[in-house]
Amino acid sequence: MGKRYLRVIALACLGIFAIISLQGSPRMAQVLSPMDPVHNPVYTVQAFYKAVERGDWLQVRALTTRKYWGKLESAGQIKAWQDWVQQDGSLQFTGFSLQQSSLKQDAGVISGRPVWVSALGAVPSQTVTITLVKGLGGWYINSIETKQSSLKQLLSPTD
Repeated sequence: MGKRYLRVIALACLGIFAIISLQGSPRMAQVLSPMDPVHNPVYTVQAFYKAVERGDWLQVRALTTRKYWGKLESAGQIKAWQDWVQQDGSLQFTGFSLQQSSLKQDAGVISGRPVWVSALGAVPSQTVTITLVKGLGGWYINSIETKQSSLKQLLSPTD
């Protein structure tokens, strides 16, 4: 009986180890978990940056609040992103490195770093704080504040 119990525990530990090693750190595993846009605000952040990478401005608009989309347009941020994507065809969004998150029932704040790669090597290294609100159909980005940037105010339009 004792050997069987130890065998079950050993197999369970190996399974947990395999899951962690395949998915990276526990924080990264949270980001890589199955994406559910209604319940997972990190999905919204990932989908937003992926849409910017693809130049899918309808998707970018669908993932932001109307007010924030208006700010992005009026500040010229959409045009800046379009130029950036057009100038660097090798640009790829590889993931969002989550540093902190605070979620309530209908609002959330996520801090982290969008990770970009490019054959040209000129990608921003920045930490952002993203506020989200929950609405019908899921989470929507209400603002993005850039903490540091190697490119000029890439994500934060001026008010």
